[in-house]
Amino acid sequence: MNYLDYLILAALVLYAVCKGGSFALSFIHLKDQKRQAKINEARKIMDEYVAYYEKQEISKPEKLTGAIEDTAASLRAKGFEVNDQTLKDLEAMAEKCVSNLHLKQDAVADKGVVTTDGK
Repeated sequence: MNYLDYLILAALVLYAVCKGGSFALSFIHLKDQKRQAKINEARKIMDEYVAYYEKQEISKPEKLTGAIEDTAASLRAKGFEVNDQTLKDLEAMAEKCVSNLHLKQDAVADKGVVTTDGK
């Protein structure tokens, strides 16, 4: 074997490594897209349920639990796997949605308030 054969062999090995690496990275990317789709879908569903239950005083814990359970059922119906960690994440997401909703309501209420000191 001369140096040209070694060069061709090295190029072949490099090609195989690049193909394997690109396959692995594409697999990871697709898995990440599926996870992101699950998060986006859960966030959208949770916003809808929180808005619905807010009309029925979601401050009560059982109403918030109902929103979480409904979101989990919707995710299961759409083919996503819902485990204990997902339920914990949904609880945190529900709390965030409720606080965001309250902040929006407070901002709307503050716009209508007129102060007497001219500010």
